[in-house]
Amino acid sequence: PVHMRNLRTLLKIYPDACFVQTHRDPAKIMPSVCSLVAGWRALYESDVDVREIGQWQLELWAKSLEHTMEVRSEMDPSRFFDLPFKKIVSDPLAAIRDMYAHFEMDLSEEGTQAISAWHTSNPRGKFGEHIYSADDFGFTNESLHARFGAYMGHFGVKAEAV
Repeated sequence: PVHMRNLRTLLKIYPDACFVQTHRDPAKIMPSVCSLVAGWRALYESDVDVREIGQWQLELWAKSLEHTMEVRSEMDPSRFFDLPFKKIVSDPLAAIRDMYAHFEMDLSEEGTQAISAWHTSNPRGKFGEHIYSADDFGFTNESLHARFGAYMGHFGVKAEAV
């Protein structure tokens, strides 16, 4: 996702690059991102301002997505594959097959078996769960959906159940 802020530069260096862009409700993503950033900052700061982190990350990611939409509007759409998070979670092998098909690539039987084996041996929650609250960062689902409304509308991203 951090490449989104620099797509034009990336395309100058890799002019034939193709992209997979995953999509999920920002109200599910932003608190997690902010929690991760707050954890990093807590390693070297004694008083982490999580609300400041929330506002910083909110604008950073919203502007990144707006930039991505702008750059994508200038590009051949076949260079991009949009992948909903729900599809990755519900059927990762089908999601990967769809991605390969979009880019006219072949997924080997060995690759298919490796993906299936990894998914089977790594169920969600295998290593615990990361707990955080959107409220900690000054967010509500409504405020996040409002800020990311253009993105959600453009890519058909639906609000997820709380």
